[in-house]
Amino acid sequence: MYNTIESFIKHHGWTKTARIDYLINNIVEGKTRDEIKKVAVDEYGIFPNDRQFSSTWNYVEKIRDSIMWIRNETH
Repeated sequence: MYNTIESFIKHHGWTKTARIDYLINNIVEGKTRDEIKKVAVDEYGIFPNDRQFSSTWNYVEKIRDSIMWIRNETH
């Protein structure tokens, strides 16, 4: 369980945490996977390619119940 973003950074590193936090925040805002992907991959290159975006998206889906620094909206 990750109660703080700092504990997540300690375990996963800064780059992975930043990308996961980016996805979570956009999900909480109600954006769809395709909307997020368009901006994150196609416009800004936050994720270098579709494969890395999809991999990170799937990881977020897997661990979203353990992400506690953003309350309730993701669970």
